[in-house]
Amino acid sequence: MRNQNDHLGSMPDGQALTKLFFEHYPILDSLKLEVAGGHAASFPSYFGFMLECATSNNRDPICFVLPHRKNIAGVLTILYAISEIQNRFPEWVVNYANQIPVGTHVAVLPGREVFEYGGVWKEWPGQFQLKVLGSRKSCRSFPIREVLRLEKTEKSRPKGALDKAFPENTFEVPIDQLLKINSFGNRSVFECTTLLYGDQQDFCSLLNALVLLRESIRVNLADIFTVGFFNSNSEILVEGAGSEICSPMVGVSNRPLHISRRAREIVNFTQLFVVDGADRLAKNMQTFDQVASRQKLIVVASAAEYDTIKQLNANGCIVWELTTQELSLAAIRDGQNYEFAQNLDKAQVLTEQIEGAELNAVVNILNQLEFRLSTHDEGDHVQPILMQCIHLLLDLSWICSSETDIEILSEKLRKIESEVSKSKMFLAVEVSQQLLKTVEHLKRALDTYLSAVPPKVSWLRNELKQSSSAECAVVARHKQAKADMKKWISDEFPDVLVVTSTELVEIPDGKILLIPGWPGRKKWKAICQAHSCSTIKLAGFVFELQWLKFFQQNSNAVLKSLELTIETKGKLLDLDIDDLPKSSSYLRFDIPVNTELVPTPSTLIEKIESESKQKLRKDQLSIDDSAEVKSARYVSFIGDGYAYITDGCRLPLLMINSQEKISGVKIVTGAELEPEDVVVFREHGDVDVIQLLASEIAGKSHYQDLRRTASLWRTPLQRIRADKRLIEKWLSEVGLSRSVQTINLWLNDPDLIGPTNEEDIAKIAKMTRDPYLTEHASEVAAAIKQVRKLHQQAGRHLTDVILEQLPDEIDSEVKIELEVGEAFVVEVEAIDDRTRNYPAVQVNKLNIRS
Repeated sequence: MRNQNDHLGSMPDGQALTKLFFEHYPILDSLKLEVAGGHAASFPSYFGFMLECATSNNRDPICFVLPHRKNIAGVLTILYAISEIQNRFPEWVVNYANQIPVGTHVAVLPGREVFEYGGVWKEWPGQFQLKVLGSRKSCRSFPIREVLRLEKTEKSRPKGALDKAFPENTFEVPIDQLLKINSFGNRSVFECTTLLYGDQQDFCSLLNALVLLRESIRVNLADIFTVGFFNSNSEILVEGAGSEICSPMVGVSNRPLHISRRAREIVNFTQLFVVDGADRLAKNMQTFDQVASRQKLIVVASAAEYDTIKQLNANGCIVWELTTQELSLAAIRDGQNYEFAQNLDKAQVLTEQIEGAELNAVVNILNQLEFRLSTHDEGDHVQPILMQCIHLLLDLSWICSSETDIEILSEKLRKIESEVSKSKMFLAVEVSQQLLKTVEHLKRALDTYLSAVPPKVSWLRNELKQSSSAECAVVARHKQAKADMKKWISDEFPDVLVVTSTELVEIPDGKILLIPGWPGRKKWKAICQAHSCSTIKLAGFVFELQWLKFFQQNSNAVLKSLELTIETKGKLLDLDIDDLPKSSSYLRFDIPVNTELVPTPSTLIEKIESESKQKLRKDQLSIDDSAEVKSARYVSFIGDGYAYITDGCRLPLLMINSQEKISGVKIVTGAELEPEDVVVFREHGDVDVIQLLASEIAGKSHYQDLRRTASLWRTPLQRIRADKRLIEKWLSEVGLSRSVQTINLWLNDPDLIGPTNEEDIAKIAKMTRDPYLTEHASEVAAAIKQVRKLHQQAGRHLTDVILEQLPDEIDSEVKIELEVGEAFVVEVEAIDDRTRNYPAVQVNKLNIRS
């Protein structure tokens, strides 16, 4: 392995470090990459930093920060997997030889003659035996490198002859030619060394787009690289033809449960976990902790993810912001620019201040009130009103185009005015006056839409006239804003490209991005991570530019506080480095904003961001002391939905395969829910969708009779009224061994259909000495089986209905029509980390914020 005392000395143009990377990872120099039919180029040398950290003795998680991270995590995953193939291939060959059971029939590629496998010689581990079928004595030894030409088979013909077992005219497959190995096309020998926590479809698209070249050999990565996806049991499997004899070289998943389970199930620090984007971990810090404590972890982030980067650092993750010199280290080689080097130049960002006296006045008042409320007692009464004002302020800062939109905003304003009137008796006179002034300013701002063209519409039109509309793309904050802008500009500029920030991948390189206002912190990050473009023009009111400047300064301060010394970098790489740059201003937000910051703007901005993300604070739900409560978790969904879900609640979960297609429905409990799960809720009532559909299929009366019969096994257990641990003991004495958790569900979960086996019911009858259950055990078991069958039919029917009605993308709750009424399909956004008491009447029901 590497020399721990390597001394690089000075590095003119990074040549010494580049040379070292080539020595440790020859693929960086020997293989070339062709992207989407473009020119061939070597891998950028800065991948050497990541590979060195991935293989060093240091076990701390590391976050690499780059200007853009598109495809970087995927390429790193591929490079590490290829490097491991080259380094560990001889070891895998021996493992493969020892895993074939002695006596197995094997076919020899390419001729496919069949022999009996005799195993590896203990005395000569570099040799294995083959035997002629049906002969006890006819056997011969062969070099272990040839063992990969053996494939397990059930066949006995054609019987092979030992003198012709391995003909010399062997074939070469692309991966062997490319990596200089001898796999003979046997893809079951490879082991999964790398796991990517990222988007599966993006990774597959990357594989299809990349071509590896070595001398005259040219191979598409998708043809040689086996990718494994997780099934419902968290197993990594290769999909497609021949998958049963393929082992995955890389595992890919976007589900945190898969990632953390994999980290726990394999031997500690035997696999590299790559995370595509720091923000992917923001909602799943538990996943980060579980993986980082057990496996090597590298996070690839962009500078725009600074708040999550700071959170990772606080949890023990080392942050390495790659400097300009490190990024450009031999990035331009062979006289040609490489795609990753091209993206290093940030677009020119220009800002323009738009006049909006009324909205600016609102912000000034809100800032003053926020400062006052931090030291006075009126906060409980005023904070909800302030948040309503802030949301209306954001709506008015964008562009509205229809009478319906104006009426919605007017209704929001009337509600604010009513709340102010109701709260006057609880507030100081000066606070009430300030709130009334806020309402007046908001009214006058709203009148602008009725009497004149909004100022941002005028700015957009001027910009589109000055530039050719073909050169511009207009960026909206969300889908509604996109529709509004199109209405305002479609007559004059029908062909102009209007997108939301999440659609920026569709914008061709070189476009001028026109952004009419503050898009929100998350949206701004998406814009910063877009493809390279020549110019970003952002127009905003004074308060929007102040917010932008605040986050710019905050980002720069955070990244500066995370800078690593040369000595720390050297330790991470297991290298002795003398001359690496200490810091870089390259990745800082460098946006010209000629606006002074107000004294304390951060509180308001943070409240806007957190409130819009959380939508409803789970600890603010009032509970009547006399009301029945249940222990449940607060779950928010993408869009306006939320619910309080008990751990035992059963919900239909849409199973989504690696191609992002719905493959079926299964029932999960509330305790099993994870972020990004897609589930189905009834619009009204607490009876779940599957039960209602099953009742519809069987007939209500018949289904109720079946459920009544199927539940008879539970009555004797509940009648005992004994402690569940005592019941566990008594059941084990009659041969039924179940955990305390299972017995607790048997006793308390009304939705549980019944035990799986008929023998279990007979043993429950024996333990409880219940004569009725003893006599009717088979009848109860048959009813349980029939109910399960009906639920499976209901699940298949629900799948068909959802496939017909569900759109491609879920950005809010989606209503679907069922025979039993309406239901909602929602995607889990976040889950509370602990249960709390909530009113029983509100538990396990979908709520939609008005």
